[in-house]
Amino acid sequence: MCNLYNMTDKGTAERYLGSVGASVDMEDYTQATVGPFQHGLMVRPGQPGEAVQLVGRMGQWGMVRAGSATRRPASRAVLTNNARIEGIAERVTYRGPWMKGQRCLILADWYQEPNWETGKNIWWRLRRADGAPWALAGLWSQWTDPQTGELVPNFTMITCNC
Repeated sequence: MCNLYNMTDKGTAERYLGSVGASVDMEDYTQATVGPFQHGLMVRPGQPGEAVQLVGRMGQWGMVRAGSATRRPASRAVLTNNARIEGIAERVTYRGPWMKGQRCLILADWYQEPNWETGKNIWWRLRRADGAPWALAGLWSQWTDPQTGELVPNFTMITCNC
């Protein structure tokens, strides 16, 4: 499963999304390589009251379970940056956003996957042959920090067992 990707730069993201005829509101951000629980760009549908079809916002790559006291699990073993489609409707972290249809896209120039064919992990960097960004499937949510009241957008990539 993906644990590292590179965000598409803002200009490319706007051109890419605009090419499908969508009106887009993109937050300012700096292109970066993103790992679990770091901040990356998610693109979600506009909500009632928003004047655009697509909204690009920065959020935490790693979903926060509703009712959680903290924005990330205490153990690194509990990663929520990838949600397997086979169990997405049953997992407590993903079930609510999935049922509400909170789908998003994650625009990436590349992402990395481990390859174990040799018995050792060799990272493969995957990118499109035409140089355009990937539009990876995602799920998004918002979590309110109980200590500060801060609203924390967060998201996960939707993956499948290959």
